[in-house]
Amino acid sequence: MPKLGGIKFCKNYDQRPPTASWMDIKTLMHARFFPPSYRKELLLKLQRLHQGSMCVSEYFKELEPQMFRARIKETNKEKMKRFVNGLRRDIQDQVELYEYSTLQNVFTLALWIETHLKRKNRARKSYSLITLSLSDQITTT
Repeated sequence: MPKLGGIKFCKNYDQRPPTASWMDIKTLMHARFFPPSYRKELLLKLQRLHQGSMCVSEYFKELEPQMFRARIKETNKEKMKRFVNGLRRDIQDQVELYEYSTLQNVFTLALWIETHLKRKNRARKSYSLITLSLSDQITTT
């Protein structure tokens, strides 16, 4: 084994230069063990992710790891846009009325709007129930 300044080096059998850093090792391992088809599948799964029947916090918890797994390098603005575009339309419409600067800000705003809309819907339902019960009482008398 060759020595250089007291450091031993192993012979490089495949004649490639030795890996320089942990990032290089991660990149090589990822390229070798995650085929392009798997990466494409992760991207499609991420693109199809929408809030649907999930609450905002569940959607956010699902979005973050999928972005990490897909190895997407996006700016903060792009992440915020992806998050907002995946929200339910009623929440999305309200979020777009406000200004926000970070993903955490827009997440907090969406949570607040979701809570507000739930309260508003509960109030409407209770009002319609009261109206129905009053109309039933009027028709029976």
